Amino acid sequence: MLTIGASNTTGFHRFFGTCLGAVYAIIAWIVAHENPFILGFFGWLVSLQCFYIIVGKGKGPMGRFIMLTYNLSALYAYSLSVKDEEDDDDEGGISPEIWEIVLHRVVAVMTGCIWGIIVTRVIWPISARKKIKKGTSLLWLKMGLIWKRGPLRVLYESQSGDPHAGASYMTAREDIELRRFLNTLESLQSSASSEFELKGPFPAKTFNVILQATSRMLDSFHAMNVIILKNVKATEGEKEILKYTKTEWTELSWRISHLFSGTFIMSLKNCS
Repeated sequence: MLTIGASNTTGFHRFFGTCLGAVYAIIAWIVAHENPFILGFFGWLVSLQCFYIIVGKGKGPMGRFIMLTYNLSALYAYSLSVKDEEDDDDEGGISPEIWEIVLHRVVAVMTGCIWGIIVTRVIWPISARKKIKKGTSLLWLKMGLIWKRGPLRVLYESQSGDPHAGASYMTAREDIELRRFLNTLESLQSSASSEFELKGPFPAKTFNVILQATSRMLDSFHAMNVIILKNVKATEGEKEILKYTKTEWTELSWRISHLFSGTFIMSLKNCS
């Protein structure tokens, strides 16, 4: 689902990329004089810049629309000049009007961007700010429920005869799902920064620190899981230590889980 912030960011990138691609198409068409080799050379130069914008700058919509507008303008004008009949006056016929072609393209993209903003603002508004706040608190709640199981409990129950003993406190599927959820939140962060509200700008730096800390915690969850799975069976000395400190590490696991859950509840109150 497209959020308000994503609509603002994507709409700007698409419109700016369309305008830039239109300028490139006009320059290429004027310089080339309908020469396909010069048009191809200009297309190669434009593709290099688009590749850098998409991969190097991470602005996919802008790079795609620069290239798309160039193709739909300069190359479409060339196809008209070599294929249309003389009595066809569509956008200049065999003498294409490049200005008319790029104008149609720019107006079409601008109309689509405006309609997209109207939909995400009025018809079906989805705020990235609220989604990232609720999503972060929900991620912490899931982490709290996983930690509530107690990583040391796996070692403690490894010799108890329990049929479920020896299993990890976090499955591989849960590990992957938590990472995917965090990646979704990181993508929402850039969208939330583009949302403008009267309450003030989105605290992007604060959420960046929060998400980075959450990522490090997930790394620790994964590292503990790997270490436990390598050696599930505890030695006699380790079993005695775990048995002697069972009350302490159980309470610690519950308190950490309570902190995650409490943060989840407070976040929901702040979002409402």
